[in-house]
Amino acid sequence: MTADNDHSAAADVGIRQSCVKGVVNSTDDPASVAKQGLTTKTELATRYTDCVPMPGWYLSATTEVLQQADVCPPLSYSPGNNRIRGCFKCQSGTAENPGMVFANTALQAQNGNKTRSNRVEVCQVPPGRYLVQNVVRVCPMGTFRTSFSQTNEESAKICFACPPGITTNTTAATNQSACNVVGPGVSINSTQLAAAQDLAAQAATGVSLNGSSADLTVAFNPNLCDYGTYFGGGVVAAGSSDTCQKCPDGSTTQQRGSTSINDCMVPPGYYINTSNQPATLRPCPNTITLSNGLQAGFYRSGWVTYQSPAVRDSDGQKACTKCGDNILSNPRDIDESNGGNSSAALVAASAYSCYIEPGMGITVTGQVDNTTSLMAFRAEVCANNSYGVENRTYGLISAPCKPCQRNLITLGPGASNMSQCVNPDG
Repeated sequence: MTADNDHSAAADVGIRQSCVKGVVNSTDDPASVAKQGLTTKTELATRYTDCVPMPGWYLSATTEVLQQADVCPPLSYSPGNNRIRGCFKCQSGTAENPGMVFANTALQAQNGNKTRSNRVEVCQVPPGRYLVQNVVRVCPMGTFRTSFSQTNEESAKICFACPPGITTNTTAATNQSACNVVGPGVSINSTQLAAAQDLAAQAATGVSLNGSSADLTVAFNPNLCDYGTYFGGGVVAAGSSDTCQKCPDGSTTQQRGSTSINDCMVPPGYYINTSNQPATLRPCPNTITLSNGLQAGFYRSGWVTYQSPAVRDSDGQKACTKCGDNILSNPRDIDESNGGNSSAALVAASAYSCYIEPGMGITVTGQVDNTTSLMAFRAEVCANNSYGVENRTYGLISAPCKPCQRNLITLGPGASNMSQCVNPDG
């Protein structure tokens, strides 16, 4: 019995001596040997080739006179227990979680720091990236991912979307604050943006700010830029009260959600008055005394860019279309400046807003209006012995005064009905 015990003891010493010869003394106990990162797969090993590195270590030298192991460097790992001469590298795109402290030297390992032995612990999917078909890719624009995840976790496979209407400035965003780029035509201020980012964070964690379960389908519904404003998209400045900018000179847009200053236009029935600065949007004038002493009303059709000289004028006589001499205007067309959905707001946007009063007639002058290239009209109060329209009449059509029948007269100019043609005295 004593001999057997002595044989076993001698064999153990031999094993330790062969594994660590040139590194530690053969008299070291097994715990000291293990601190050098070496072990054997079985007890009573007899050859130096039976020595293997422990998990997280690799053989840096192996001869009959020297067995030496070192710890795996960053972004590599070793399961140990085989005569591996180098550590396995982590797959491209993975990273080490700073929250996990690994040994970078043998001394650190000897002092108890964790070695890099487990691939999923060492090689993790970092924030801003996700795992798809075993390939690590960057989160696309408009998404983010905030945490380190092991490759066998479902969270490693997901990038979380920014709220609708909001995106990121780059790929590989690592937190919800990167969701600060607003799409074109979207109205939002910095306070609303912060609330939207909170919603994105709740969706990413699955828990709302009050601790209850968050609805992962929660949507942030941004407003569109209102009529008369536009936004081309971009980063929301800190303290911003609104992303949307007002159109110049009081001009407006044809719809909500406009994205460019080129969307700023002058709507039908309006012109840009340049007599004061800044210039302002004004309705076409209803009555102006012309240089010839006659009066005229004006209208304007169609949407035109605010930059066009054709709609910029000091009083509207050039920018708007003249109804004609002695033909006034009265707003009868729907105002399209705010979507055109209210019949209560009317403007003079067509010739149907031009009118004459009872007892008047309209004729075509035979001349062309220099501003509009349209035939010019002229109205006049019907002379004695003729009569005009019976009621206020809208539209530019030829409606000349009509003569009374033979031997009939009117009692004065401005008759508006054939019945006002009467027999003269005697």
